[in-house]
Amino acid sequence: MISSMDNMKPNAMIKTMLEFNNKALILGHRVGTLLWRELKEGGKAKEDNEELKEKYVGIESELENLKGHIIKKHINDFTKGLRQWTFFCKEVDATDSKYDVNKDVIDGRLVDEDDLSAEQMEEMSTTSGRVLVAEEDVTMQVETDPTTN
Repeated sequence: MISSMDNMKPNAMIKTMLEFNNKALILGHRVGTLLWRELKEGGKAKEDNEELKEKYVGIESELENLKGHIIKKHINDFTKGLRQWTFFCKEVDATDSKYDVNKDVIDGRLVDEDDLSAEQMEEMSTTSGRVLVAEEDVTMQVETDPTTN
């Protein structure tokens, strides 16, 4: 390339240098514009990120609040059912200490569910039409639909 520059006429060399200079100015302007746009949008992206983080925290706290409401509603409905049961069975006191929600009636006896083995739980589910679903520390009874069996 250097040897080709030595063979160039001075006017052609000046013309070529002006052309490179013009292209460099145009490209420099474009790069500057792109950089400015990137900086501007980058700041907007940070703002959007902060806004999304705030929304996430708000939604997360709302979810925890809703979980609390669901649990409270479940407890209130259970208590309501107990009150109705007490109303219809006036001779039975539901607040008596012998009634425990962790116990179930098996073979005519009140048995603590923690004392039940897996085989007894399986036997109970087949004989009573209910399915006991055990998860970690929680045991709940789910009524099965007799038409699907």
